[in-house]
Amino acid sequence: NQCNLPVQKVVPDISSSFGDQREHAETISGNHLQMCKFSSPYDPGYRKVGGELCSMVEEIISSNLQASSQTAEVSI
Repeated sequence: NQCNLPVQKVVPDISSSFGDQREHAETISGNHLQMCKFSSPYDPGYRKVGGELCSMVEEIISSNLQASSQTAEVSI
């Protein structure tokens, strides 16, 4: 921060997470509006959020593929 003031949380942990065990907590500098809108795909906040969402989607797809292959093995 530009004034070297202590940074305070804008919302409590429970309000800033999905509550999923695969989730990783990250911080984004800025006020609430700046945390919800990004200037470009190169914005550090966008990259953090986007990267985390991609990781979660990849894990879900991988889990679904594993479950599908296990179901297929049982069906044969």
